[in-house]
Amino acid sequence: MMAALSRVLEEAWKLGQMSAEDYHRAITIERKTGQRLLKGRALSIGEVQALFHVCAQDSSVKGSRDAALIAVLYAAGLRRSEIVAIDSSDWNMVDNCLTVRSGKGDKDRTTYLDDGATAALMDWLIWRGEEPGALFYPTRKGGKVEH
Repeated sequence: MMAALSRVLEEAWKLGQMSAEDYHRAITIERKTGQRLLKGRALSIGEVQALFHVCAQDSSVKGSRDAALIAVLYAAGLRRSEIVAIDSSDWNMVDNCLTVRSGKGDKDRTTYLDDGATAALMDWLIWRGEEPGALFYPTRKGGKVEH
C-alpha cells in the first residue's frame, strides 16, 4: 500500500497537482513493516507425553535416541538447528549442562537439563558410546549407531 501511495504522490507532483514541498513531506512518512507469525505451534503436555510413551515402548537404539532428543529439545528449549549442531564435548555430565554454540543471533549459551532429560540422555549415551562427534547420530535399521 505504501508503494502504491508513493507512486500516486509522485505522479501528482509530476502533474503539478501538489508542490514539491508537499510531495517531499508526504513521502517521508515512516514505513511500518509487518511481522509474520512463526510457523508451527507449541506441543501440548499431552502430546509430549504421548511422544515419550511411544519412545518408551521402543526398546531399540532408535527409541533411546528419540527419547533423549525429545527430552533435550523440550527441557532446554532448543531449535532444530541448535540440537543438530551439539557436539558430545558440549555436554557436561557433572553439572548437567549443555553448551549451545551458534544459537540464534550466532550467540553461545549454556542451558541446564532437568533430571528427566539427563536420564534420557544418559540412556542414549550408553548406546552412542564415547567417541567424539555429534551428540545425536543417525541409527540404521539394524539398530547400529552411525558414527
